[in-house]
Formats: sequence, C-alpha cells, structure tokens
Amino acid sequence: MTLKEKNLQQAVYGDVPESFQHRVQYALRHTQEEERPVKRFTLRTALITLLLVAIVGAAVAAVASITADRFGEFYGEKYKDALLQGDIDTTLRTRQVGDVIYALDDVIVTGITLDNEEDNRGEDPMSISDEMCSRIYATGTMRAAEGTNVVLIPEDYLTTDPWNFDPYYGGHDNIPADAVSVKDKAAQTDATILCTRATANGLVGTGGELVNADIGYSGILQEDGTMVFTMEIDLHEPIPRQDEYTLSVYIANHQVTPEGEHLMDTRVSEDWVFTIAPSKAEAN
Repeated sequence: MTLKEKNLQQAVYGDVPESFQHRVQYALRHTQEEERPVKRFTLRTALITLLLVAIVGAAVAAVASITADRFGEFYGEKYKDALLQGDIDTTLRTRQVGDVIYALDDVIVTGITLDNEEDNRGEDPMSISDEMCSRIYATGTMRAAEGTNVVLIPEDYLTTDPWNFDPYYGGHDNIPADAVSVKDKAAQTDATILCTRATANGLVGTGGELVNADIGYSGILQEDGTMVFTMEIDLHEPIPRQDEYTLSVYIANHQVTPEGEHLMDTRVSEDWVFTIAPSKAEAN
C-alpha cells in the first residue's frame, strides 16, 4: 500500500478497527460484482461508523443477544447497548440448501437513526425511536449438513486461506504458522469446497414487495470450520413499529476448485421467507 493509499484509507475510515475497514471494502466490491438486484452499502456505511464515535451511551436492559454482541464487535459497545433497546426475536430457525445448514440466531428490530454529520450541528448524531423501525439486524451460522463431506469457505476468501481461522476480521494475529489451508483440509478427505453465503433480500411489504433499503452482510470463518453470517437492513424511510415482520433472506452455495475457480453452474439457492414477532427485551 502506498503512502497516498494509506492517507486515503485514514481519511475514509478514521480510527475504526481494521476488520471493519475490510468489511466496508468487501461490501463495496460486491456492489459491482453481485448479480442479484439488491442494494449494497456504500461509503455511507463508513460515514455512519465515524459518527458513532460521538454517540452518548444509554442505560439498557441486561439481556443476551448474539446479534447485539456481534455488531458490538463491529461498531463498539455503545452501538451494542443501543441495539439491546430494540425488539428481539430469538426464535431458532433453520433451513437446508444443498449440503449446507443455515441457522438463524436472533433478529433485532430497532429505531436507531443516524444523522448526517453536516446536519448534526453539534448534537448527538444518533437517536432511538421506540415507535419506528429503521434498521433490522440478524446473525446466524452456516455449517455442513450431517453426513456430508464438504469444507466451507466465505465469499472473497482464497482456498489458500486457513480453513478454520479468519484472516480478515481482526483474526490474522491469532492464526498459527502451521494452520491448514482450505484446499489442504479438503484434500485430506477428498471433500468438496463450498462457497456459501446468507444475505437479506430485505423486508417484505404488505403487498409482497421489498421495502427500499440498503443491505449489508458478512461471512466469517470459525475455528470449528463453521461460518457466522451477519445481515443488516437499513430502511431508506423508517416505518411504524409492527407486531410482525416478514423477511426474505437469500441463501446459496456453490463449488470452488482447489485452485480457487468458482463453479457458478453448481450453485443451489433459495429465497428463505419467514415472519418474525420481536418483542421488547426484559431486564434480568
């Protein structure tokens, strides 16, 4: 990286974790590459993250949410606290597509609103409404189905990357020198390498249409060879809070050769549509 590139990176991202810088870059690349007609985060995501530095923390209920924990790692503890003030659906949902099981942990509906810096005028750039839904967050896992012989890999990863350590989301310092690569792990049992993903299509409106929104997602390798996925739905216009919401999630996987060629003609996919009924978390 040149000095000019480093200065540009600092100007865009500021003092945010390297893992999030990768995440924004990843989303930007897929704005160009993704063939499905869904909107992706742009540099607006970076601006929003920079604004979070000035957020004033609020007292929240002491509740457990894997989604709040995961996005707290992305955006910081103050954002985690804000998410825990939202409505949470903890219903366990699973779906199998091909040789991969997709399992949803929990979903958070929140009224978080972030102002543009130029319109902020020195005030707190974040507000939270209990009456509106402006953003929806979710996390889950992707794992090989029982009895299958496959090795999973996220998008934007190389087959020479470690099969069970994440080299991008801040985990590169913890990777052992003798870590087994994806392609070597697959070679041990002549396993098939599958590139797998889960991302929100969006919130489904009352007429069956997708509500206008920006979509963010990620896939992160775990030490047991499974993958964590995260999803964000950032509505262009907030809507009144509802008892139920219908979400559409795109889940898919396809084969990758040991040399890293993606065999798109092997892809299997599904639009997973389900209804959530989140409720306000209660303090422990």
